Amino acid sequence: EILVPEDNQVLVFPREANGNVAPIRVLRSTGNVLGESNVDPVRNLLVIGGQTRIGDRRMTALMTFHRTDQGDVKPRTMIAGPKSRFHGGARMAINPDRGLAFGTIRDGELVSSDKSFVGVWNYVEDNGDAPPRWTIGGPGGMLRQPRGVALDPRNKTLLVSDKYLNAVISYYFPEVL
Repeated sequence: EILVPEDNQVLVFPREANGNVAPIRVLRSTGNVLGESNVDPVRNLLVIGGQTRIGDRRMTALMTFHRTDQGDVKPRTMIAGPKSRFHGGARMAINPDRGLAFGTIRDGELVSSDKSFVGVWNYVEDNGDAPPRWTIGGPGGMLRQPRGVALDPRNKTLLVSDKYLNAVISYYFPEVL
């Protein structure tokens, strides 16, 4: 399937779709903005980065849904809040074997900051204002404007692209890959 985020919904198309075709499912979540989507085939879940409202604040969130959910659905789990440190337009990758999400976090509104990092959350066990299980970078670290993250499980390596450094950095990370 092909997942296309659009405002507060994710459009799901068949993988072999060609031309002007209607989605086979539409997942909506009232009050949430759904963004980058990843499929966990092990648990049959969608892991989605987006935004939610907590009290009077709009916050970035890591949400999970059942892969076949459609219509207006409340997230199965949601990681969001100050302790989660999940904010700033995170780009994500997941390791479905371990139930882990890897997100690039930029420090608030700053253009470049040594407080930017890649965080690792357990989207299966964690819910609410859960802190990251691991962080890479952070205060005094190398990352300044992380923009992308990819996993290389065979080599137990995390790859992070950084716009400010104009580089792709490889981290050996056997604990999670």
